[in-house]
Amino acid sequence: MASLKVLLGLFPKTADIENTRAALEREYNELLDYSKSKELEEFNELDKIVNSTEFAQRKKEIRSQKYSDTEEYRKEKQYLKLSKDPEIRNYYKIKSSQQLKDLQEFETSKELKEYLKLEKFLDSDEFKSVKRYMALSPKQKFEQTELSKNLQQYEQQKKSSWIKNYFKVVKHTAFSDYKNLLESERLETFIDLEKYVRSGKVEQAKRNLNKQEFHQSGEYKKLTEYNQLKKSKEIRNYLKIINLPYFNDFNRLYKSDEIEAFEDLQKHILSEEFKQERKKVESAKFGDTEEYRKEQEYIGLKKSKRFTDNFKFKASKNYQSYLKLDGSKKIEEYEELKSFIESDKFRKTKEYMLLSPGKKLEQSEEYQQETRYKELYASDKIQWYLKVKDSDKFDDIKNWKISFEENFDSDKLDRKKWITRYFWGETILHDSYSLAGEKQFFTDGKNLEISGSVLKIITKKEKAEGKVWNPKIGFFPREFDYTSGLISTGNSFRQKYGIFEAKIRFHKNNPVTHAFWMLSEQIIPHIDIAKIQKKLVVSNFWGNIAENNIRKKVSKLGASRFSKDFYIYALEWTPERLTWKINGITIATATEGVPQQPMYLVLSSALYKDVNGSVLPASMEVDWVRCYIPAK
Repeated sequence: MASLKVLLGLFPKTADIENTRAALEREYNELLDYSKSKELEEFNELDKIVNSTEFAQRKKEIRSQKYSDTEEYRKEKQYLKLSKDPEIRNYYKIKSSQQLKDLQEFETSKELKEYLKLEKFLDSDEFKSVKRYMALSPKQKFEQTELSKNLQQYEQQKKSSWIKNYFKVVKHTAFSDYKNLLESERLETFIDLEKYVRSGKVEQAKRNLNKQEFHQSGEYKKLTEYNQLKKSKEIRNYLKIINLPYFNDFNRLYKSDEIEAFEDLQKHILSEEFKQERKKVESAKFGDTEEYRKEQEYIGLKKSKRFTDNFKFKASKNYQSYLKLDGSKKIEEYEELKSFIESDKFRKTKEYMLLSPGKKLEQSEEYQQETRYKELYASDKIQWYLKVKDSDKFDDIKNWKISFEENFDSDKLDRKKWITRYFWGETILHDSYSLAGEKQFFTDGKNLEISGSVLKIITKKEKAEGKVWNPKIGFFPREFDYTSGLISTGNSFRQKYGIFEAKIRFHKNNPVTHAFWMLSEQIIPHIDIAKIQKKLVVSNFWGNIAENNIRKKVSKLGASRFSKDFYIYALEWTPERLTWKINGITIATATEGVPQQPMYLVLSSALYKDVNGSVLPASMEVDWVRCYIPAK
């Protein structure tokens, strides 16, 4: 069929091909974008979930749920059981009672604090000691006091011989003179004279002196003074005292701390104050004490209505039962259950569990997932995606990726991609040249124009000077009558195998030759993807140029139709085959001489014989150039 279409010239319109290709690329890009979309991700996840055996099992489980199988049912049943428990009922009755409120207020009251303080005091050894003491007889009370101890001490000391002897001296009639003389100078004089008289000096003077001399002597004067003093009342009383048989006891105590202490004690014992204190002790009554007052205050509080009511309530069985449960695990469990039963979560769960199986399912996440899955599955976008994702619709796009592309979007040629000379002129000669059989000179870009994203290679009739290459004699200068242009990817892009295509309009200006072709390192191998002369030619040249053994495969078509519009000329190159296509229709194939080395692209216009003026200028228009390699 392909060859018949070619023979009949039934090539699809280029615009239709490009529109179809653009639409396909847009759709493919849309497919790629949608493949990454949240919506498709959601659908795929739901598809995996909804169509799983686990999902079906969960739906079955949801529909078969029973309230009696739930934890909520068990807790509600336990709650109802505890609600009927007499202890718990009593607990909450007491908890909400006025009696408990009164007791709680009472237990923080000042009165109770004072009562407990009094109770502690009445139970103290201090109180008990006072009460026992107050129950004694007056004599017993007195005997337990310090007063009694002082009196006993006084009586004992008073009976001692040394105290008695002391006071015998003090009470003696001569004691007054003794006391007055004791620290006087007169007593000292008497003592000194007595010592002198008794020393023997007076007796000696009496013996040694006559009577008259003696009476005039100092010894006599001292003797006389001594005798006079000895006869005085004070000295005689003094001598009486110190000669008393118990004077030594007196002398030991006189002005001592012991006698001073005794006299102080005696003064105290014989004082009115002591008598009053003793009377007060012996006549003391318990009713007059602070302890009695506190005891009465305690009894009054204990008998008051507030105390009796609260103490009675506190001792009651109901209150003791309340205390037993307060803070217990039983109450904690009950209140947790009550809180749970009264919660929105429990209410909603119970309402849900009492629904019909179908209504339960409608409230489940599974139902929402399945509903959303059906909604997505029914959407045009998902249906389109499922239809095209595994189809062969995008195989050409999937299997190939662009390796080179030129759309001539700039108003200047991209020199990074293209050179405007033959490759060897660019790399070795660094100048433009033409081949020996060519009539035109390639002007290194002057015959190129870009406008509206279309490249024109223009052949003109004009003089030019340049070089010519002849394999036999090499380069030589020549004057040309024609100029034209050439672009090549020899420096920037080479590829082995793949798809090579360009959208070109060849203006039929015979004998101007417009060509889209490929070369490698040498002139052979050489592939004409599309070349127009009198006819449209596609060809392949291979062999050994040194041995003059060149072979070729050439196919031709009528050229008139291809000069009226743009066509897409393509070469599909595999290791085993070359396939030439125009607008997707195969026009020729070759399995011999298939190149096995990378090749580069050339687009050019040339003249091989002179032309008349009406033919020129002639142009070849290139809209775009693209090359592809396998995507994998």
